[in-house]
Amino acid sequence: MLRHEAQPAAQGICAGILAKASTWLLRMDETWRQRRQLDVLSDWQLRDIGLSRADVEAEAAQPFWRV
Repeated sequence: MLRHEAQPAAQGICAGILAKASTWLLRMDETWRQRRQLDVLSDWQLRDIGLSRADVEAEAAQPFWRV
């Protein structure tokens, strides 16, 4: 009886881990894309949104997993 009760709990835990991992991967991908988009903006466009080229270079130098 305990064996059958533990199985749905384990599946729920696995599903939760997969959901969190998926969310993290999607967020990591979006952050990477945003950093690349900032990198192609002109200095004028960066000033318009309150950033400097140094800000963008520092952000672009971040590892892709650092979100």
